[in-house]
Amino acid sequence: IARKRPSAEPSLGDHDDSHFQVPCRDDTMRQLEQLGAMLPAAADRTTHARLLRRLADELARLRSGSSSSTAGNGAAVGSPAKRRQESPPSAAEPPNKRQHLVAAKVEAADPLAAPVRDLQMEGKREKAIDELISTEKSYLDDITILITYFVQPIRERQLLPPDQQTQVFGALETVLGVNKALYEMLVQGDNVGRALGNCAAFLRLYSTFCSSQDQRIETLNKILSKNTALKLFLEQTHKLPVVRKLDLQTYLSKPALRLCKYPLLIREILKNTPPTHSDYDTLCHAEKQITDVVAEVNEMKRKEESHQKMLQIQRILVDERNRTVTILNHKRELVKDQILYEPYIGWASFSRTPVRYLLFNDILIRAVEKGGKFVTSSLSDLDNVECRDFSATGTTTWGAWKNRHCGAHPQVATGARWSGEKQHGW
Repeated sequence: IARKRPSAEPSLGDHDDSHFQVPCRDDTMRQLEQLGAMLPAAADRTTHARLLRRLADELARLRSGSSSSTAGNGAAVGSPAKRRQESPPSAAEPPNKRQHLVAAKVEAADPLAAPVRDLQMEGKREKAIDELISTEKSYLDDITILITYFVQPIRERQLLPPDQQTQVFGALETVLGVNKALYEMLVQGDNVGRALGNCAAFLRLYSTFCSSQDQRIETLNKILSKNTALKLFLEQTHKLPVVRKLDLQTYLSKPALRLCKYPLLIREILKNTPPTHSDYDTLCHAEKQITDVVAEVNEMKRKEESHQKMLQIQRILVDERNRTVTILNHKRELVKDQILYEPYIGWASFSRTPVRYLLFNDILIRAVEKGGKFVTSSLSDLDNVECRDFSATGTTTWGAWKNRHCGAHPQVATGARWSGEKQHGW
């Protein structure tokens, strides 16, 4: 506060005290009083009152003279010699810990900086907590609208059969119950980290719901193309003011969006929470728990998308006798699906034939399109497949592969680089 900084400010470790002018206590008290006057008239009176109490305590401490700057000679706390001996914070430490170590050096030169810094950090922390609580309330309102104005009327009017209701809506009521409990703990409790940690395990209920979100919306769109009564009902509901002109698909996507936002909100609170705070450790633990849940949901979603893609492929994949080729397997995953070009050299011409290659985590399928279907000409276990790059010109890469145990001639293709990494590419 009220420091005179040089044009090129030296680092905290080796600056000279002559570059700083410590303000008198009266000036600092006036500036703190101005800070109190500038506190926003927030709608949350609890937050406002807490900040004002903290400000009053700091002003009282300053007026009593307990915050007078440290006097002494030699290696004083704020002397340049002492600061030069201090090692810089480790890069492995959390950002807010490094921030507090740097702030401690500033306070050594100016003890009156600590009250202002603490007040500002407390204000940012309370603002981040308020954002978490207010957005949680908005999310609860949206899920309540979804159930009240969409799910329940559809069930009561029997606009969808029970199996399709399950496919589209899932366990929405259970999801709502978990978030209601979380909201009540956030509002009533003082420890935000403990409230989030207690509900982190229950947020795993999102795993099944969010992983199949795309499939739910796709199923709903297919139903709407045939179910005229449901389509008319949704058009009428869309006009209600409480729905805010949002369609059913938008409401169904909100749980996944909310889950992904939790880690960002927690990190913002954690950034403004000092390591000495009683809530710091529980916040760190809650952040790890919820981040793990989000990662688990994303992995389940990836596997679900791979399963749906394999199901689509199986519908158009046949053998040379026009029989369906079964590729679905609970351990099998689709890695890559791409059209490559195999060169054909005739007596008087050169051509490239488009061939569809399907790379799974355990097999490689070569198929050629014929009559709207893809006819498999080979299906090889990856353990028996040998791939090799043998030429590359410009943007075109030539690759070859063969089955070691079939004695077949190598198959040559262009358009992608082969790789010995079976799970990550060609």
